[in-house]
Amino acid sequence: MKLSLLLILIINFSGCTSRGKFEVNNVARDSVLKIATKASNPSMLNLIIQGYADDSFMVNHIFLKGGPLNDTLQFDWYNDTIIVAYKSYKAKKGRLNFTYKL
Repeated sequence: MKLSLLLILIINFSGCTSRGKFEVNNVARDSVLKIATKASNPSMLNLIIQGYADDSFMVNHIFLKGGPLNDTLQFDWYNDTIIVAYKSYKAKKGRLNFTYKL
């Protein structure tokens, strides 16, 4: 009985995950990225941002300061399509690498 309950819990918590990477080469330009995934029942989006921006910018309405970056953002996310909205705000130079896990 305990083994079957444990198996049910493991199956419920181990849904399909989607992972990937993308890059923003021109930080001075606003952009929106939509990524269709095959994730079943997503609940959290982890977004890792690495690279450099000379000044502040926004990702999904969250302000991030410029300089060398190695930050992780976590969002409640209940859709199988990932949308990342990048706004340059004051950033003009740099390059950012994004890694996502849904």
